Amino acid sequence: MRKAEREITDRDEIEALLREANLVHLGLWDGEQVYVVPLNYGYRDHALYVHSALEGRKIDILKRNPQVSFTITVRQGIIEGEKGCAWSNAFCSLMGTGKAIFLEGLEAKTDGLNALMAQFTDKPQVYSDELIAKTAVIRIDLEELTGKRH
Repeated sequence: MRKAEREITDRDEIEALLREANLVHLGLWDGEQVYVVPLNYGYRDHALYVHSALEGRKIDILKRNPQVSFTITVRQGIIEGEKGCAWSNAFCSLMGTGKAIFLEGLEAKTDGLNALMAQFTDKPQVYSDELIAKTAVIRIDLEELTGKRH
């Protein structure tokens, strides 16, 4: 990182940021170009949990290449400047890489959905078997993770 004073190295702070945010921009490689998609996520045990329809470009790419990169931005705000190009953003951000794993079976998919929903609410959730059957639940095991603040 070019500006070392902005790097977030405290593991507890990084964990707190992962729990605070709820939107990840997932970068996928289809062999020819990068595809970036924003997704709601849940965080638990050094993994992100996302869900999706069973079909689509994202699913096709992940089945061929489960390696992903991602960014998460937390606490974004504008820093006003006195003149042009002196404006900036205040933020905390996380960047990393991971491997996507499709969860299979009622119990594993329910557990993954619970991890995702816990990011938004502490209320217990109920999912119909029909909903789980038509939903892809994906765990992204984190491999690299860095943080930055400004």
